[in-house]
Amino acid sequence: MSEPLREIPPAIYIGDTATIAITDERFQASDGWTMELRFAGGELVTLSGSASGSTHTFTIAADTFDSASVGGIEWTLLASRTVPQAERCVAGSGRSTIKADPAAVAEAPGVVTTHAERMLAAIEAALEQRALSADQRSYTIDGRSLERMTPSELSAWRAVYRNQVQTEAILSAKGIDRAPMKVRSRFA
Repeated sequence: MSEPLREIPPAIYIGDTATIAITDERFQASDGWTMELRFAGGELVTLSGSASGSTHTFTIAADTFDSASVGGIEWTLLASRTVPQAERCVAGSGRSTIKADPAAVAEAPGVVTTHAERMLAAIEAALEQRALSADQRSYTIDGRSLERMTPSELSAWRAVYRNQVQTEAILSAKGIDRAPMKVRSRFA
């Protein structure tokens, strides 16, 4: 059996079993502290820890999450005790990504891609198709008209989506499932 993890992982794969041993000197089992690890995304999943000294161990079983859980998920580590008085506090919180079972993805037809990857592929296919054919930019049939993007417009969109795909790849390598949102405000 492998060594337990020392922190909540940034990515949890469906079908994997993981043991997480959290050590926090503030929450000694001998002082009556227990811990729960809660995952909130689609459905709330609560894991109770087994305690030994200041270490609380949690097991994520292979069937803890299912394919409906794929995506970003918030986790909260709650410490509580009833003696000498009732107390509860958040010992930690963060974000993880539930990822599809690699074995199931390999068996499924097609490839799992992001919106940016699909758009980049579509734009590149449109550019290639235009380069290989005598495609018209616009035409009208029975009063209905169609106007296509110019190659320079497609190239500009390709740059946007290439950048987004590269950003996703960097964030994924760091265990982050998406870029933080930018909030812009203007005060009068």
